[in-house]
Amino acid sequence: MGIFIHEEYVFRTGSWQTLTTLVESDRQRGDCRVTAIGSGGGDGMFNIDWGSERAGEHTIIESIQNLIHP
Repeated sequence: MGIFIHEEYVFRTGSWQTLTTLVESDRQRGDCRVTAIGSGGGDGMFNIDWGSERAGEHTIIESIQNLIHP
């Protein structure tokens, strides 16, 4: 199991967001599961994130898929 935490400033929302990625490997079955969770990224009275959390999750998942299937 691996846990990766990435924090970055998002100019679109003017706030910080965190992307936590969990990588779980099952050697007996020969597979791996990746879970990406975006948090923060919102700003203002209603804490609107304008899609920055989802974009961060999509970026890491797409990058891992490109490593597996170039």
